[in-house]
Amino acid sequence: MTKETYFEELSCALRRRELLPRPVEEDGLLPAEWNGRALCRVTERGAARYDPN
Repeated sequence: MTKETYFEELSCALRRRELLPRPVEEDGLLPAEWNGRALCRVTERGAARYDPN
């Protein structure tokens, strides 16, 4: 599976859970928001990097 396909599938799954995926960042991570706040950024391997704020 390509990185693009993975992020497309992940974005659909996030929306089903009422999370808002944002466009992929320059560093190649997919950010996700919850209740209007940054929640985490996901790598192409599926690891979530959580925002400490």
